[in-house]
Amino acid sequence: MRCLIPNVLTAAQCATLAATTGYLAWQDDRLLPVLSRLSSCLPNAGYDPPSYVRVEQRVEGHGWHCDKGNNGHMDWCGYTASILLSPPEDFSGGVFKFEDGQEHNHYRDLLYYSSDERHMVQPHRGNRKVLLMFMNEPTKNAE
Repeated sequence: MRCLIPNVLTAAQCATLAATTGYLAWQDDRLLPVLSRLSSCLPNAGYDPPSYVRVEQRVEGHGWHCDKGNNGHMDWCGYTASILLSPPEDFSGGVFKFEDGQEHNHYRDLLYYSSDERHMVQPHRGNRKVLLMFMNEPTKNAE
């Protein structure tokens, strides 16, 4: 399961979020447009711990993995969502790829998918920041 919803954030909203790096609270007002769209698309997603949201800048990218963890270290994770916060002219590389070959440079667009889908992010140069959200599976919320 995966979906791309275009233009969930404005350029100004992306810039405001990109001014921060690290963990955010789910209650952060800057997340309201994103969480509103997610709640309509993923009504069973859970936001209780260990779920988390963060703004990340990782020059080295991420090798092939799934967000449940290659060794099951995030087995609780059922859904992942992300929005590229940096405009394409701010960096080179950093392409997000699914194992089936689908690629995304999803500036301002909400990409969400099942956390068991293998994907990677190429290394990049420049200023590339992304909003990452890792949400509980409904059955894991009660455990």
